[in-house]
Amino acid sequence: PYTDETKDIIQMNSGNSEATAYRGRVLVSLEAVPAKDAKKGKQSITPLASEPATSAFVLNLDLYESAEIDANDSAVEAEVSIGPKIVISRKLKPASKGRAVWYENLASLQVSVPADMSKVPDIFINFFKYPLVGERKRIGYQRISAQRAAEMTQEPPSWNLLKRDALKEGKPFSGFVLYKVFFGPAAQINAMQRGNMSNPVKKKYQLRAYIYQGRNLASADDNGLSDPYCIVHFGGKVEKTKFQKETINPIWYETLKIDSELAEPYNLAPHITVLVFDKDTFTEDDLMGVFNIEIPELIGKPPVPKWYPVLDRDGKSGQKALGEILAAFHLIPLDSAADIPVLKVEPEMRDATIDFGIVGMRKLLPYALQPIQNPFIEVQCGREPAIRTKPSKKPTGFNPNFLETLEIPVKLPVDPLFCPQVDVKVFDHRVIYKPLIGSTTIGIDKLLPWVKPVEVEELPPAQEVPILPEQEAVAVGAGASEDGAASPDQASSSSSSSAANTNADRIDIVVENRAPSDANSVGSSEGSSAPLLASGSSDQPKTGITATILTGVFGKDKEDPNIHIELPNIIAKTIAEPISKIPIGLEVIEKENEEAETPNIRPQVGKELERYFRPSFSNWKLTRGKNMGLGPLQSKISLSTTGTLKGQIKVQDPSSKETTVSLTELYQPRPYVIRSYILRGLSIMPKDRNGLTDCYVVIYTNGAKGNKQQLINDVKNVKKETLNPQFFSCYEMKVDLPGDSELVIEIWDWDRVGGDELVGRTTIDLENRQFSESWRELPQKPIECRNLWHPQSSLPQGQIEMWLDIMTPEEAAKNPKIPIAPPVPRNYELRVIIWNTKDCAFRDKTMSDIFVVAYPEGSPPQKTDVHWRSEDGQGMFNWRMVFPITLPYKTPRLKLQLWDKDLLNPNDVIAEASLNLAGLFKKAFKNEDIPNFAIDKQFITLTHPNYDGPQGRVEVSLELLNESNARSRPVGLGRGEPNQDPHLPKPDRPDTPFNPLNPFSYISKVFWRQHKGKAIACCVCMIICVVIPIIILAYKVARGFVPV
Repeated sequence: PYTDETKDIIQMNSGNSEATAYRGRVLVSLEAVPAKDAKKGKQSITPLASEPATSAFVLNLDLYESAEIDANDSAVEAEVSIGPKIVISRKLKPASKGRAVWYENLASLQVSVPADMSKVPDIFINFFKYPLVGERKRIGYQRISAQRAAEMTQEPPSWNLLKRDALKEGKPFSGFVLYKVFFGPAAQINAMQRGNMSNPVKKKYQLRAYIYQGRNLASADDNGLSDPYCIVHFGGKVEKTKFQKETINPIWYETLKIDSELAEPYNLAPHITVLVFDKDTFTEDDLMGVFNIEIPELIGKPPVPKWYPVLDRDGKSGQKALGEILAAFHLIPLDSAADIPVLKVEPEMRDATIDFGIVGMRKLLPYALQPIQNPFIEVQCGREPAIRTKPSKKPTGFNPNFLETLEIPVKLPVDPLFCPQVDVKVFDHRVIYKPLIGSTTIGIDKLLPWVKPVEVEELPPAQEVPILPEQEAVAVGAGASEDGAASPDQASSSSSSSAANTNADRIDIVVENRAPSDANSVGSSEGSSAPLLASGSSDQPKTGITATILTGVFGKDKEDPNIHIELPNIIAKTIAEPISKIPIGLEVIEKENEEAETPNIRPQVGKELERYFRPSFSNWKLTRGKNMGLGPLQSKISLSTTGTLKGQIKVQDPSSKETTVSLTELYQPRPYVIRSYILRGLSIMPKDRNGLTDCYVVIYTNGAKGNKQQLINDVKNVKKETLNPQFFSCYEMKVDLPGDSELVIEIWDWDRVGGDELVGRTTIDLENRQFSESWRELPQKPIECRNLWHPQSSLPQGQIEMWLDIMTPEEAAKNPKIPIAPPVPRNYELRVIIWNTKDCAFRDKTMSDIFVVAYPEGSPPQKTDVHWRSEDGQGMFNWRMVFPITLPYKTPRLKLQLWDKDLLNPNDVIAEASLNLAGLFKKAFKNEDIPNFAIDKQFITLTHPNYDGPQGRVEVSLELLNESNARSRPVGLGRGEPNQDPHLPKPDRPDTPFNPLNPFSYISKVFWRQHKGKAIACCVCMIICVVIPIIILAYKVARGFVPV
């Protein structure tokens, strides 16, 4: 109906604001189909056999009265509608102050609506006025959803603020109406009793409104400030305060008196409403917000100052607050008002001094398309005169340092409830004018020296900067995995440290026991490998280790103290290190004069480090623009952040004032070297069609928007097709602090065609770290995991693991970069010999046909030949397996599995163990000059989660050779040639029952024992299949049937 393309109409038609009238309903259905199946153009649809189910509902409205409606003494009527059904009240001429009294039960509206309440049209309550000339005009309206109307059926009558129709002319405040809604199924509503429409008895009262001050109110003007004043509505009468110029923390200290009549009972009396407006000279004043006070809350009670939240719609709870007003309200009978004194509105004050140390401002955005040239700061508290700093443009206009302390003498309230805010305004000193480029407010009520601070339980130092326990620390050194991620095997108890040090000539093998599932396993007839879960183990000091029995998906891990494995001797010179400190993915940091190498253990925190230390000064955001509005149609939001103010603030008693420290001496700009150690990315958001990302790092200091200084673009080291890129790079740059304080680290997706795409970024405030005592006291800066954020998303786009060092140039010269590049991979050959088995559990009642499967995780499995018909659980193999591997190895585990061979059925699993070879691999990698490492043969216990106790033992030996040594000493698989180092003879097994020249021996001794039941059944079936046809044929021949 509205064709004018006004701003409000565009918002309404685009669905961004509430529609103000009912225009009909449309029956639609939606369906999502794959794009390849979508049909273009208009398609015919099958008509519905019947419309959606409907129910008979009734809408009743009891209309009582209005207050302060904008009628200008014109006649007023109410119109209630749901869908096309309408009922109209009688027309009244309002009394003074927009008060109209109906006390009318409007006629019932019988409607047939969808049974689904969410599809029922909203209810509209419109109020119109009839001017002397022309058609009626809408004053305001209420729009109520059907679900809300059903809830209001059970509630008492209530006063409601009328909404303004933004498509028509009218004042921002349209008045209040008292009504009661009944809506629901016809049977339910018709059985309910309507309200009593007799005019209530009224009594005269005086309201005394004590309006003290406001804080953090909405910004109604383009400069980010407002000219606020308050209007108090009570019983159809109005009083207002004076306006305060250019502030969002106004101080009024005014008392407003209003005499009016209240209806009894008090629930029919209109509540007290306070409207907060912004004063404008040439345009209509802006309504900034509203709050209500219910009359029953004040009857018979003294006035108590309280901060009331200013709400952005009709003053009801659950809405967004746009600041607060400190006020108190006293409601007393008018006939006794003369006997009750008026409260003193100004609180008791005392002298104080505010020391405001200003370090500087950062990332100041341009104003009027021009960069900031020479900014200065104006500070004011309460009604005291404002104090200004000197202008500063060093080192730059958008990152100025001030290093100035303002001493502001003020009078502050004794009671912190009345403590005003500190207003800070930032101006730019230009040739012709000084524009306001941003502002902020600072609360100081908790800083008053005469107020006892709230006792807060302090965190222990270990929690302020968490240093992880030894088994959780991230090591920096050699012996790395391919992806640089510490595996669970490399976390063990600290007791392993002493064990390793006392066994300098040994390599620990951590045994992790678990049996594979029968289905889809290595030894099954399907021939596929079953991946089995494994976890870390617990080391026994000195002589052995306790195996951790892994149950994985079958249950929780548990330790079996009865399983004890002797540690083997090592045939090579090695340096022992505790398994708990095996470094992953990083080169060794060696220390001088050390008997045994110790990796550089660096503490790690799982989040951003800012959560664990307090900076020495505060950061306050500077803003400019609007953030006010009453309802969605009237909102005018343009508030934006224009920069950051850094400083310190302290309130002191002049009688005991401490000496002010010079910020120039404390924070004199000095050069620093920044080293960013970027380890890895974690769970990076996919950016390419293949579900992966080609990641590279970009680092820079951010002076101002669009101004990237000292940019480092590491696109040449892009990590392709991964969501967990391994960077392991150190980036160094020089900065002056205080100065360009923000370090920005970005992860980008490289694209061969088109522009590269930002994945996400994280920002580190260098000043907050360098000038924080808790940061400087850290001997080693911990590894932190930082979220990556994208400007167009509220969700993290992944994480990066990193640590940051800030050094003076002298410190940087003495301490070279820590080499964290991943080690160069080297090829090795792992030789595993399966010697014997014993104590193997039977899966075929009285015997097992045993074979062994072994493989390092990630390598193809190999298996031995079969030891047939083991009746005592023993097996002899003398079988060699050879696995080419590359160190560092991602998952340094060797799987051992026992199987029972079956001819007709899938193979049966007996047990499994998982050997942790991290120590062996680490020793070999660190000692490149040693050609081989060998571990003597020993028995390893294997288990199965479905059976109690050990299920078998395998005797195994290991040898790890470098590539050149493996080529010079070749060996064959199994017992094949070349059979050397050592020579593996054919095992002396009992007489094998299977002989191709004498198959009946195998049938009688093996096949018959295992499958005699099935064999007998097959023979019986064959006899039946042969004999029955012969009997039938003989019977027919005897009856004279002659076959052709």
